[in-house]
Amino acid sequence: MHLRLSLAAPLLLLAGPVLAQDAGDDPYADCVALEDDSERLACFDATYAEQRVVIAEREVREEERREEVARMLSGAAITEEARAQAARLIEEADA
Repeated sequence: MHLRLSLAAPLLLLAGPVLAQDAGDDPYADCVALEDDSERLACFDATYAEQRVVIAEREVREEERREEVARMLSGAAITEEARAQAARLIEEADA
């Protein structure tokens, strides 16, 4: 099992893109700069809607990444143990 993990660990880096964002990349920054209340509110509403989609897409990609790593670890039949190990490996790699 450890040999299998050591072989799969380098592949973990290829399993999905890095999803980190720059801390200074605030999607609401343009909205804050608006002086008109109704324009600012409309901007916040539109940005919030966009961010919900971005977050949902990110969650799907993260789940697909976990499944791919679990598949690499366990083969065709993915077990809960493989999923848990995949989540741990991804967490370590992203830290």
